[in-house]
Amino acid sequence: IRSTINALSPICKLPSEVLTHIFALLSEIFPPTSRKPNGFGLARRTFLSTGPGETMLGWVFVLHVCRRWREVAVECSSLWANIEVILGASWAKRFLKLSRSHPVVIE
Repeated sequence: IRSTINALSPICKLPSEVLTHIFALLSEIFPPTSRKPNGFGLARRTFLSTGPGETMLGWVFVLHVCRRWREVAVECSSLWANIEVILGASWAKRFLKLSRSHPVVIE
């Protein structure tokens, strides 16, 4: 039922190419980081617990918005080419896998 409701949302009617472009821009301006937010009211679910502090997921939160956004993001190998080690080994492995044959940068 939730998928059907999400599909009716205007943002979900955007072509995959447009979403991919938006995600690419978002990945440049909102990368994962270990810094805490400066009071901008970001939702708690955009953070990962990594021990004593928290890591902000950055653009990766788009995977949690809806099934379609997740599918579009997963299919775009260039999104995954910047491997953010700050997210930990399991995320780094996932980034590497999803980047497929795209050249990667480890940060």
